[in-house]
Amino acid sequence: MKTARLLAGVATLLVLGLAACVPSDGPSMLPGEDCLLCHNGSRATAWTVSGTVYSDPNAPSYAGEEGAQIIVTGADGKVLTLMSNSVGNFYTAEEIAKPFAVVVQRGSFKMVMTAPPSSGACSSCHTVPAVAGAPGRLFVPYTATAATRFMQNALARAR
Repeated sequence: MKTARLLAGVATLLVLGLAACVPSDGPSMLPGEDCLLCHNGSRATAWTVSGTVYSDPNAPSYAGEEGAQIIVTGADGKVLTLMSNSVGNFYTAEEIAKPFAVVVQRGSFKMVMTAPPSSGACSSCHTVPAVAGAPGRLFVPYTATAATRFMQNALARAR
């Protein structure tokens, strides 16, 4: 009896894990994950820039923020303005010349990448835990309190 319950539990977890990657979920698929692992042209439509925006660098993956602008400026001056959707995801298949600059903005609050990213796979570094010197998830605070808290934490880490 215990073995049957255990097997049923494992089967449920496998089904839930596979259900998380359902192409019919489309734009709301897997917030916080590295989109370009699949969206590389061989497994799914190739995207050039993609990721998920949050209001905090340590937010859980399901807490993406809608309505942020992701402004990507290519080395040739071409500007792409992407909007985060209902789960915080954004993506494009438009070509953009490297190195490119990135600004994430929501209302009057803005975050600017201080160095050009190595690729358009934003969530490959902007994750929890952070990778390659990123501050955590790709984020833009949208209240003065959140912005102040982030700056205080950044200053404390720098000391």
